[in-house]
Amino acid sequence: MKAKEKFFGLDIPVIDLLQAKAEHWEKGRAVATIELRPELHNSWQYAHGGVVMTLLDVTMGSAARSMVPHAAGVVTVDMSVSFLSAGQGRLTVEARVLRSGASLIFCEGEMRNEAGELVAKAMASFKVKRKVSPADTATIDAHLAAHPLGMQPPRDWEPELRFRTRAEALASTVEKVSSLQYVPGAVARYLVLNNLPTGGVCWPSLRKLDWIGAGLGMEDRPARGDDLVGVTGCYCAVAETGTLMLLSGPDTPAAASLLPETHIAIVETVRIVPFMEDAWALLRAERGSLPRAVNFVSGPSRTADIEQTVTMGAHGPYRVHIILVG
Repeated sequence: MKAKEKFFGLDIPVIDLLQAKAEHWEKGRAVATIELRPELHNSWQYAHGGVVMTLLDVTMGSAARSMVPHAAGVVTVDMSVSFLSAGQGRLTVEARVLRSGASLIFCEGEMRNEAGELVAKAMASFKVKRKVSPADTATIDAHLAAHPLGMQPPRDWEPELRFRTRAEALASTVEKVSSLQYVPGAVARYLVLNNLPTGGVCWPSLRKLDWIGAGLGMEDRPARGDDLVGVTGCYCAVAETGTLMLLSGPDTPAAASLLPETHIAIVETVRIVPFMEDAWALLRAERGSLPRAVNFVSGPSRTADIEQTVTMGAHGPYRVHIILVG
């Protein structure tokens, strides 16, 4: 049985499907050919654009690899193709390196037919993937396991006051109550004051609060698209940025803070930490592993994508009300 030919030294399954051949390979240059078959045609019976782009990509990638023989390889970062004529019969791709750096290599490639006519031309950049030794891997693992702190700004503020100031600067509203028993009343006041529905959804972990006694109809379930009010707790809050950290789970569904137009978050003041690094350290110490999702909420959802006009609630709630407890 004939051994399968490698494509410029590599086993590339898609090239096996195309049955392309490596013709020439030297430093900074690679040449490959392909004989078109009916299954590689488009509806016009010419070379399919995907076939053209694939062969240009892998041939340019091979030219890039020739510049870094001791690296693990290269990966495509971006690529642009100009289709200039219909491809038929035997097609040849020639790829050349334009510029080679320590981490990026820039290439161009041309595909021509048997008459020498230009079928397509491409430009691409490739990222060099360096080989990592076992010793390097061990060093990296040890560094990550240590969770070293980066530089932090001087802290000359008290966390609760800083959190409140930053949250309000981000268009959240903030109220404080002394204990959890007063939370339903605070929620009711906020909803009535803002002419909002006195019902909605809350985290199952909050089901024991006296919602009915406060005149509220709260359902402890994940939010749906038609829910207007969502009440959640939070895992902790970050004082430096006025940010809420929420962990997903059966009793803390993420949808309650994402789908409703109004998000009301309950924050225990003892769970306000100074910096973002402290939030992650607390999570590692208390939970050990990550939940399915960790969401950070810094005020209402907003965007200025269209004509630099700020629009609230574009991708989530356009009201965030925070009730501090403590």
